[in-house]
Parts: sequence; C-alpha cells; structure tokens
Amino acid sequence: MRDTNKIKINQNKKSRIQILRSWMTSFAVTVTAAIVVITTIPASPIASIEQVQAFENVISYQISVTDEEQALYPDSLKIVLENQFEYYERPIDLGSSAGSFGDLNPRTQYTLRIIGNKGFGNENLDTVSISTRPLSGATISGYRMIEGLEVYYIDYEIDVLVFDPNLNYEQVIMYYAFIYEEEQGQPLEYIPVEIFGDAQTVLLEGVPNFNTTIHVYLEATLLNQEIVRLDEIYIHTPFSIEASLYLDQITDRSAGFTLYQSYIETDDLIYTLELQTNGKTVQTKSVSPAPPDSMHSGISIEFSQLKPETDYSLAFSATYTNPYTLVKEKIELDLLEWRTLGSFTYTYTIEELQDTYQVDVSLTDPSHNFQIVYYYVYEQNEFGEFMVYSGTVGFTPQGDSKTATLTFQKNWNLPYRIEIGFRSQSTFNHYYSFHQIIREE
Repeated sequence: MRDTNKIKINQNKKSRIQILRSWMTSFAVTVTAAIVVITTIPASPIASIEQVQAFENVISYQISVTDEEQALYPDSLKIVLENQFEYYERPIDLGSSAGSFGDLNPRTQYTLRIIGNKGFGNENLDTVSISTRPLSGATISGYRMIEGLEVYYIDYEIDVLVFDPNLNYEQVIMYYAFIYEEEQGQPLEYIPVEIFGDAQTVLLEGVPNFNTTIHVYLEATLLNQEIVRLDEIYIHTPFSIEASLYLDQITDRSAGFTLYQSYIETDDLIYTLELQTNGKTVQTKSVSPAPPDSMHSGISIEFSQLKPETDYSLAFSATYTNPYTLVKEKIELDLLEWRTLGSFTYTYTIEELQDTYQVDVSLTDPSHNFQIVYYYVYEQNEFGEFMVYSGTVGFTPQGDSKTATLTFQKNWNLPYRIEIGFRSQSTFNHYYSFHQIIREE
C-alpha cells in the first residue's frame, strides 16, 4: 500500500519547484527587456564652454553645442549663470555662439552651465565655476547676423566690451577678416576698427553668405607700446548648399539634366531628384557629389521611359549633416517643370567618302518638334572636350515625312568626337542625338 503522506509531500515539493522556476523565468524575461530599453536611449548632445572671461561685473562666454542624434527637445537648450542668491538664463541654439551676463556683483563666485532636456528633465551638459574680479581686458561679448538685401551677402553686428580700470590701454583695435571655404591658411587681409569707450557695436557689412568664416580678434596697445591680444573668435555664416540643376534636353520619352555644384565641406551630402507626374512619384534618383577636381564640368543625369506629350516635374533637394551642429538636414533646392515632346520616328544612313561624311535622314514628326539636322565636332584633349566646328541643314517636307542630307568635311588632324542629330529651330533643349563618330589618335 502506497504512503499517501509521502505522495502529498512530494507534490508539495514539486509545486514549490514549479513556482520557483516560474519566478526565475519571469525574472529573466524582465531583465532581458530592461537591457533592450537601455540600448535604445539616444546619446547625449556634446556641449562645451570653450572660453569664459570674468571682469568686475561681467562674465562673457563662447560655447559650442552639437546634437548628432537629435536627442534634445526643441527649444530646451539654455545657458544659465547662477549662485546661491542669483539666477540668470537665456535660450541658445545649436552650434557655436557667444554672449555675456552683465550687472553682476563684484568679487562673487558664479556657476555657468549649459542645460538641455532629453525628456528626463534638465540635464547639465557642461559646467564652469568662475568669480567676478576687477581685471583689465576686453571681450567679444556677442554677435548677431542681420540678413542683407541680397541673399549672397549678409551683415553682422559684433559687440565689444573694454575694461581698463587702471588706464593701461593707449588704443584698442578690433581686426576682422573673411576666410572662404576653399581657401587654405590665413586670409590675405585683416580690416582694423578702432574701439572707443567701454562698449561698442561694430557693423560688418557685405559678408559673403556661402560657408564663410569670420575671424575676429581684439588687440590693445599698452602705454609702453607693447601689443597684447585680448580676445578672438571664429564666426561661421549659416551652413549652405549651393547647387543648380539645368534641363538640357527634352525628347518624347526622356529628359536630360546637368547638375552643377560648388565645393562643400561635408562627408555625407546626397542630392535627390524626385520625378513626378499627375501628383505621383514615378522615379527617384540619388546622386553623390562629384570629386573637387571635376566639379566645374557638372554631372549628367537622364530620366528615360517617359510618356510622350506628358507634363512632368522634378523636385531637386539635398540632405547632409550640418558640420556646425551635426544635425541631419534637408533643403529643397529647385523644382523644374516641362512637357515631353510628341512621338517621332526616324531612319538614317551615313556614308564615309574620301574627304567627307554624308548623312541622309528621314523623319516622321507629326508634332513638328524638329526643323534642323545638325553636326557638332568636339576636339578631345587632356582638358576635356571643346566644340571646334558645327553645321546645320533644314528638312524638306516629303509626304508624311521630312528628309535632309547633311555633308561635312572629315579631314581634321586632331582627336575628335562628332555628334549628329536633329533639333528645334527655336527651343534650345528640344533636340535628339542619333549618332556619334569618334576618331582617336
């Protein structure tokens, strides 16, 4: 006979083991889930108080903040100056900036903080402690961009404060110069502006608005004629992309473009071309920038398999990482619109004679897109291609078609490429190239 007490004890042990296993399984699942959540938290922005100066009742600063993963809440970025009895704050933007806090208590310790909110309350991104004190010196206490009348030129205001309680300075001069993106080394010329009094705002007019750096510094001449540098700053105009797209060719079933660009100092620039018709996107192309040594020649882009006599539009945009903020940005550059030509068909023959080429063309063109047969001769050398000869002849109507015969010399003593086609007499980008002849050395 089986012992029922032993059976009950074993069942109780088994139940306790099952409960423990259930607890351990739940605990393991909970821990795993927690690890997954932690790994998805975005990285903190990088902030730096790059320079801070303290005088008797003023503290000035230069700061930089980048936010590569866009972790900060919009409008949450601030610069704060505080101590046990005082608190001052002002909003700041991503990138580099400069400013100052005035009317402070002399010989008093303050804490300067950069603060931002990633969704868990305000977070200190960088902190410096400094005390006001009666020192001689000068500071660039802020700057502001003022948009000019022309998009290519803007104005800046530069604020300067001078502290000279012991009258040590005979003269204080602010120097500034423009450094362009493609330049290497130092700029060619610095422009001097004498500073009068304790505070002055200097207007810089006509700053080129294309990724220009303004180098500004302050120098003082002491009574013993020694020259000392008091402060300096590098100011960047807003980062911009300069590129243009030209509609070079329209046929019944294709459109050709050339993309021209200026040199841009960024690693991940991509141009996007979105082709639309009837409000729907039908093709998209992504284009990388050309190498710096071939930027002036442009990038050729073609959209094919289009429909005749159809309206199209092409949205031209660029995406890139702003090097001053590390934020991914997109800019709309242009919108081009056109209508494809009506359908056409053609046949041709080319006969090479002793000194000439003869081209016979027959074209069926109900929409009368083309009126001229042409040839272009391009010289080819180490610098590229250059047109050296050209010629045209008009079509002659013949029933439902039109015909033309084009004859031209071939005895050029140079490497060349000949392009043969037909084109419109009035619209420069209505043309169709149907044959090429290439002669190499």
